[in-house]
Amino acid sequence: MLYYLAGVRFQSDLVHFNFQFIDVELMKHRLLESLFYYHMQPPLHNLIVGLVVKTFPQNYGAALHGLFLLVGAVSSVLLYRVMRCLDVPVWLAALLTILFITSPGCVLFENFPMYEYLIMLLLLAQCVALYHLLERPGFWPALLFFSLLAALALLRALFHLYYVVAAAVALAFYLRANAKAILAAAVLP
Repeated sequence: MLYYLAGVRFQSDLVHFNFQFIDVELMKHRLLESLFYYHMQPPLHNLIVGLVVKTFPQNYGAALHGLFLLVGAVSSVLLYRVMRCLDVPVWLAALLTILFITSPGCVLFENFPMYEYLIMLLLLAQCVALYHLLERPGFWPALLFFSLLAALALLRALFHLYYVVAAAVALAFYLRANAKAILAAAVLP
């Protein structure tokens, strides 16, 4: 609330002029076709924004802001969970999570409809999924982990399909007893 009182607002106008986004009118009326022909960016970010624009054509800025606030809330829970998985004391994990989620940098990305905030969410979710996969190896934990990796590759070109392949090979080697389940789970995403 203090950031809001200081004048920080969600920048939904970026959807209109950043090259990362498909034109808003195309999102409203020809989303799937536009995703197919828009090769400059991986499709997941434009799909998410496009679905919000199609669902809330008049108020998509407010809907995107709500979505990014939800991403921030889930990210804070996941950040706390990651620290607890690493045996950080409860009080310290809570304090660091609060400091991070209220930091100016985090609030800045929470108010831009770009992919960095979604990347943070997926990376935190991958950490938790990997932890559970290493604790209890099997098909379903591996499928969740590799699905999150694939989503990351579909969100940002920096993360490539080779990351998914490299992670599958490394995990199959490390968890040899469950190698078939790991590789089967990696193939689907």
